Amino acid sequence: MAEPSTANAREGGCMDIPVVLSHRTAWLFYHAPHRLDAMRSGTDYGISAFGIPAREVGRRICRFLLDCGVPQDELDSLDILVAMDFVRTNAQTTIFKPHVFGALVTAHDVHEVVPGLCVVRESLCFMQASGWMSDLEQIQYGYELCGRYETALGRDGHVERAPVLSCKDIRLYLDAHKGLRGAKRAKSALTRVRDRSRSPMETATALMIVLPRKMGGLGYRGITLNEPLVVPEASRQFTRSTKLEVDILAVRKRVGVEYDGDDHASAMQRARDAERMTTLASMGLRMHVITKVQFAEQLLLHRSLNAIARDLGVPIDTSRAFQLAQNELRSELIKDWK
Repeated sequence: MAEPSTANAREGGCMDIPVVLSHRTAWLFYHAPHRLDAMRSGTDYGISAFGIPAREVGRRICRFLLDCGVPQDELDSLDILVAMDFVRTNAQTTIFKPHVFGALVTAHDVHEVVPGLCVVRESLCFMQASGWMSDLEQIQYGYELCGRYETALGRDGHVERAPVLSCKDIRLYLDAHKGLRGAKRAKSALTRVRDRSRSPMETATALMIVLPRKMGGLGYRGITLNEPLVVPEASRQFTRSTKLEVDILAVRKRVGVEYDGDDHASAMQRARDAERMTTLASMGLRMHVITKVQFAEQLLLHRSLNAIARDLGVPIDTSRAFQLAQNELRSELIKDWK
């Protein structure tokens, strides 16, 4: 694929196309609740029209993003990708904010969403997030990309979907672009990301364990999420299932952690959960459950994590400094929960 020329004109001039949305604007697009509807509608936004002024191109892109569900107040400027620095000067208008990629832009980096408009692929968007997300936000973004859920702007909760990427996919992309801006920090964030999280709450539980102590976590990295376990013959008498998934599993320590936020589970579901926990215990796993109520109360969560730390064989830190860091992490993780 030839390089998409993002812009080649000064204010009031004409715009070469396609335009490539990047950075925070790309993230907003991927979290817009109606983006698939807007893409499938067949609406001609006229972005690919030849010879129109750059400001008009910007207005047409904003109209598309509004239809996707991006809030108006997020569209004062549009982050766009340019290949080299000399293009950036020509791309500067009152609406476009150009960012230099530093290499040839190919089909591995972007894809077209409507005629004349491309967006950076999620692996590149994750790398770019190093420039405007905090460490914690970028790690959470990685869990969502590699997980089975999606959040959206203005929408409570989350919806289930297949993983967009895996940690391996992102790692390979970062390795192929290790000299570019953001790659090093993104790779550091990726070391804390795990595949297959099913919800933001499950991600939060994992982060309380896997993040370093300076960020308020237990600093234990050896976990996997929703790893299928074969039920051995000796435990088949306790369940009809032949395989069970554990929300968070420390294989080497034989420790499992489950998040339970379902306040309205039926009696039958509670019975199934109890059966499952009994079966996992019979398989030699020391099981722990963290609930929404514990996440809501600092000391309740602290004590639960102390029990998990004990079974993982990591030091139990009761210092005031660590408890403050742990509570700050807890507060940040649950700030958007309903």
